[in-house]
Amino acid sequence: MNNLKPKTLFIFFFMLLFLQLALLLFYMYNKASYTPDEILSYGLSNSTKSLFLYPHPWKRNQKSTNFNDWIPGRTIEEYVTVQENERFSYKNTWQNQEQDTHPPLYYLILHTICSFFPETFSKWQGFSINILCFVLTQILLFTIG
Repeated sequence: MNNLKPKTLFIFFFMLLFLQLALLLFYMYNKASYTPDEILSYGLSNSTKSLFLYPHPWKRNQKSTNFNDWIPGRTIEEYVTVQENERFSYKNTWQNQEQDTHPPLYYLILHTICSFFPETFSKWQGFSINILCFVLTQILLFTIG
């Protein structure tokens, strides 16, 4: 590939990047379910009441709980979405991260994106971070290469 012109390399790179993005968007669009980690990411970013949807029976002074109990839909909705009065309020995100083991940058970015769409849950809020990071990584790899 040493004898290729820079213009040809750029065209090849952007065609490859476009193909990769098309495949990513196709699979993201067709995603129909969520893993517990994905729901937890939204909860860690946006929850104002607690870190988890359920109590911690392994901690002192907390009653044992039956994990087969029904959790109301409104409770889950409040857990994964930013409420109107909590937009761009990072206090709860920081508090949730103090109890978790992951670096906070992703959760702060996710909370910022979700704050633009209060009381709305969408898989695209989280996917937008992944798409941006993917494109930036591809550009960095192309530049280094």
